[in-house]
Amino acid sequence: MVNHNCVKEHIFLKLEEYMFSSKNIAALTKINYIEKPRINKRSFKQNDATMFTPLNKDKIFWSMFILINGLESYEILNKNDHFKIETKTKIDYIDKLRGMKSVLKEKKMRRSLIEADILNDKISFISLEAICVIHDVSVILVKNNNYIDINKGAKFVGALIYENGCLSIKTTNIDNYINSIKDKYYEIVNITKPIRAISAHTLSELYNICLKLKIDLKNNDRKKTKQQIYNEIKNMLLSDEI
Repeated sequence: MVNHNCVKEHIFLKLEEYMFSSKNIAALTKINYIEKPRINKRSFKQNDATMFTPLNKDKIFWSMFILINGLESYEILNKNDHFKIETKTKIDYIDKLRGMKSVLKEKKMRRSLIEADILNDKISFISLEAICVIHDVSVILVKNNNYIDINKGAKFVGALIYENGCLSIKTTNIDNYINSIKDKYYEIVNITKPIRAISAHTLSELYNICLKLKIDLKNNDRKKTKQQIYNEIKNMLLSDEI
């Protein structure tokens, strides 16, 4: 007795070589057929046409991974490999830092502090400078109404933007964005010490910082004291952790 299912399958397989599939079209046109890699579509959020937010737990690490390697390199990764890649890369960073003692000393960066930070499951902004030094790149970090120009390498790769509790990266249409930020935001010079001691600032200087950080100079219609203003500035600059 004839098995009709087997017959149908045999006919389909014979006809398959004449179908206009991507593989057959590539063969006819003498183009090598390459299967497209699976894209990990749920590993990041696109905020607009120029900004992306990685959805990994360690957002700073993966933001820098994207800025250094490109979004496409991040997209094609298998999501199950993220932890392994992150762990291996962090260990590599520590090994490289131990061979850069003179460079870190010259740049006044504390290796022990950075190593301890990199070993965390979520690195902080402290490690940004070290990652930039390792890869010879520069970035600008924008945090609410302040910014720091981390100019540690020959190649500028983009901006990390931390606002309203969300960290995003921006790599395109960036020149006008940076110019506008530098005009109106407060610049932090030292990422580990965002503001100097109160004695190093005049009241007028603190007023100007407040204006850029959008801190109210009055409390119940009464002017705040220098100490009150300084404390509010310090708390704001130190509270911007992910």
